[in-house]
Amino acid sequence: KKTIEFDNFDIFALQELLRQSLCASVTYINYIMQEEKINISVYKKIYEILDFLSDEKRTLNETKKHLMKAGEVNFIIMELLYEILSKTYGNIGKTKVNISRKKGHSILVVGDDFKFLKDLLEKTKDKDINIYTYGNLNYAHAFREFQKYKHLKGIYFGKYTNITGDIEAFRGAVVLSSGNIENLDDIFRGRIFSTEEISILGVGNIKKDNLQPLLNAAYDSEGYLTEEEDRFIDIGFEQKEVDKIDKLIYTKLKSKEIKKITILLGCNGNIKKNSNLFISLGCFEYEYFEKIKTTKYKD
Repeated sequence: KKTIEFDNFDIFALQELLRQSLCASVTYINYIMQEEKINISVYKKIYEILDFLSDEKRTLNETKKHLMKAGEVNFIIMELLYEILSKTYGNIGKTKVNISRKKGHSILVVGDDFKFLKDLLEKTKDKDINIYTYGNLNYAHAFREFQKYKHLKGIYFGKYTNITGDIEAFRGAVVLSSGNIENLDDIFRGRIFSTEEISILGVGNIKKDNLQPLLNAAYDSEGYLTEEEDRFIDIGFEQKEVDKIDKLIYTKLKSKEIKKITILLGCNGNIKKNSNLFISLGCFEYEYFEKIKTTKYKD
């Protein structure tokens, strides 16, 4: 690893924003390519950003310029993703999702492969196994197609603020679907699988047409021994509400009522309480973390 010293902290901060924005885009490109063609201009912009990030002599203005370019890429990718998901799984809506553990054997699906989640739910609907989601797949609960599966019990929130601790604490089998999963070196092996052709060292590979090893691991795990009381959070959105909020934010920015904006990058960080507006570009768990971090789990 090479450490780069920054004389200007603003350049460092904007570079991290640029990197996270790019990660958000490329995570979904492989999924989108299975359904739609992506314009070559998108790839060109991504390569230009990567080339810029490899240059140690970055100026503030150049960093801002490439950040705007990354925003354009992100907008195109997320628009395509939303169209594909809506066409396949029905329009997204605002709904309540359970965040409590339910008694029984369990499987946790991590990542962003909606197709794999749908296939797993279909193949386990009569298997007496509860399914939970973690990370980007949490948004599956907002689509009508996924709401018909009664054994899709809800969203898994761990006691920790990092993926390693959360997965390690889960009492069941875990499958890592496509996505940028990192820092799993310390996780207990034997009950963790990956759908990727080249999986993380020590993580078992699972074929999508043969889920039996995953099911066996779920049955072999103790699972959750008690039934927690239901606790719900809101997930998803109604487009009219989003449009209304967009207009409100624009108006307040223009009138300078909003003077300070805090942007949280990635899935780990601290919430700044002194901001007029808080925007998370990573996992949405922070909206609910204050509610659940003191929860005591019986088993």
